[in-house]
Amino acid sequence: MSSWRTGANWSTRSSVTLPDPHRAWLTLAMSSTLAGNLTILGSIANLIVVEGAKRHGIQVGFVDYLRVGLPVTVVTLAFGIWWLS
Repeated sequence: MSSWRTGANWSTRSSVTLPDPHRAWLTLAMSSTLAGNLTILGSIANLIVVEGAKRHGIQVGFVDYLRVGLPVTVVTLAFGIWWLS
């Protein structure tokens, strides 16, 4: 029977080790959070704000959001990587 069926912990047999697991988790958490700013669909909060704007007569399209979201994401990720390094 394969290990995933028996519930065995695959990470104990993994040959991949991280030099600093704490920093790796911080980097993963930061990147996944900040990457949500990239597109409207990146975060539920983005969808809520776009729908709220729509109710007030302001239309925010996917490309319109991306024009702002892309540079914001790149800058914040670059800053975060610098901060964690």
